[in-house]
Amino acid sequence: MTVSSEFVFWYRAKVVNVVDGDTLDLETEFGFCVRFLQRYRLFGVDTPEMDDPDSAVRERALKAKEFVQAAVGGKEVVLNSHLDRADKYGR
Repeated sequence: MTVSSEFVFWYRAKVVNVVDGDTLDLETEFGFCVRFLQRYRLFGVDTPEMDDPDSAVRERALKAKEFVQAAVGGKEVVLNSHLDRADKYGR
């Protein structure tokens, strides 16, 4: 996978909460013992919503969340971030 040059910041972070299949709460390490807890969206990933009225969609959303939890939940990851870019939900 090629990483876009749009990713200008790289940080170590710990996954403290998997919100759903495409959203994580990360504690980001900025150095000098400075940490920041913020919600992030996985780039290029769009999974079903947990609160969808359709039970089949909610089931797929739960499976997506469980997959992400098993893959990165509680682990250290590398965060690649855009400069001053957030989606419409502030992630």
